[in-house]
Amino acid sequence: MKPFFVIALTLVTTALATSCSQSGAAAPAKAVAPAKVAAFTKDFDTWYHYTYYHLLLSRDFQARDTLGQPLAKRAFLDQLATGKVLALVNGTDQQLPIYQLCAFPAGHDPAIRATSQQLAAEALSSYKREGQVLPDFNFVDLNGVTYTKASTKGKLVVLKFWYIGCVACVEEFPAINAQVAKYQRSDVLFVSLAMNKPQDLRKFLQDREVKFAVVPTSKAYLVDTLQVLQYPTHFILGRDGKIVKATTRASDLAVALQKAVQGP
Repeated sequence: MKPFFVIALTLVTTALATSCSQSGAAAPAKAVAPAKVAAFTKDFDTWYHYTYYHLLLSRDFQARDTLGQPLAKRAFLDQLATGKVLALVNGTDQQLPIYQLCAFPAGHDPAIRATSQQLAAEALSSYKREGQVLPDFNFVDLNGVTYTKASTKGKLVVLKFWYIGCVACVEEFPAINAQVAKYQRSDVLFVSLAMNKPQDLRKFLQDREVKFAVVPTSKAYLVDTLQVLQYPTHFILGRDGKIVKATTRASDLAVALQKAVQGP
């Protein structure tokens, strides 16, 4: 799903962004004040803008339940994906944002619940992939270079999944190119799997700068083998061939890649 952007920021959203990003010790465990939740969900645009820019479910955060008690990330996403609760940022703990679950206020826009549930389900699906071994592969890019488990062993591999008709996929090319330029080292590979045929890709890419490898005709592997439903999607493969991170945003990919390169 390609997110849309709200141009006009409301005063309520600005206030929430300020109050929810204070640094320091974690606040005592308690439920989020109903008035705060009501302001956060006053209309769909206010909620969506704040959620898109501040509730980054693919990144590291401290999870809390509706009473403010610590919660495992998987359990947090499981509950959020039911659509019975929503989440907002409620301070920080150990330099990580606190994402806390809370009840929907009466009279909220039903689109908020539906979209919150969808975003949570997508984040949960990506989170479940972490730690899995990527199925066997034998990718051959447009330049004839072959990538297999054997040839990529011991390296970090960034995989981008896309197709020509995906506007969001193409719009993020500069962001991915920037990551390629940042990590010019032999142990970090950038490979994209595109659904389209070689001749269509060569024509499409003639006037577009692409610094990452492009593997054509990948639909069967993406849809049937990996069951990827959202585009763009990105995987980071660890040096052991397991998926370190799965995300749909190039900005989240950049954060995760930096962490993966630095290591434990």
